[in-house]
Amino acid sequence: MLLVISDLIIKFWTTPHRKLANSLLAIFLPIILIIIYRLLSMAIHRYSLKSLPFRNLRGKTIILFAPSLDSIALELIEELAQRGAQLLIALPSPVTDPTNLQLVLLLRQTGNEDIFLEQCQLDSAEDTLRFAQQWLEAARLPSHTSRLDALIFLPRTQPDQSFLLLNILLPYLAGQVETGPPVRIVPLNPSSKQASLWRDLQQNLGANPPLTLIPSSASSVEALWAILAPLNLISPGLFHLRRKPRAFQSPPSDPQDFEHQLRSVQAFIRSSIQNKPS
Repeated sequence: MLLVISDLIIKFWTTPHRKLANSLLAIFLPIILIIIYRLLSMAIHRYSLKSLPFRNLRGKTIILFAPSLDSIALELIEELAQRGAQLLIALPSPVTDPTNLQLVLLLRQTGNEDIFLEQCQLDSAEDTLRFAQQWLEAARLPSHTSRLDALIFLPRTQPDQSFLLLNILLPYLAGQVETGPPVRIVPLNPSSKQASLWRDLQQNLGANPPLTLIPSSASSVEALWAILAPLNLISPGLFHLRRKPRAFQSPPSDPQDFEHQLRSVQAFIRSSIQNKPS
């Protein structure tokens, strides 16, 4: 019976009026299979973020620097709040802004009361210095028991002072290595020059680094994975798209300016990495 059915199928498939359909199928079948594979990969990737090992962020402290509350920022903030993270959102606008206050009230309705706002204009060296010093002063208080687990830098149109911030916090973060894993630094969609600087920073931190740099594309899903993924799945300093590390780097447009910034980054690494918080 099977032989008869197979013979009928072959005869029907090879008839002249099926030749065009066969040709079209041969062309489009690989494309269809690729699309199905990509959709399945995305579905598995999203499901993994909701699986039990990734759900709970209670006891984790995360600082998120957002130039504005766009869709990526709101999605990421909501995901972190629902997972119970202690979240400090650094915005350029005043904390007393009605929109910002409404955001905190809405987020706390998820049952997470550890949502806070702080003003920080990351494109200003003075304001960045003030923010970092306030954090260090709070960290020295006896009542301050939480450690810093992640810093997230959302995309900006203007140059920022994220390296200055890390320069100030680096001695404090170096002391954290003795009590737990390194803090995760997640810059979203950095430029090619920024990505090169981030990667050089990671390479110069040496063994047992206080930072794990995980550049991410401009996607809340990819940024969330960078925060939640086990460290053994991460290649520090490289982009991770759907868990696969990639080095998206291109030559800087101004080599002299890049070399100047590179020397500055290396200088603060040498001056800070050996220091311990008092």
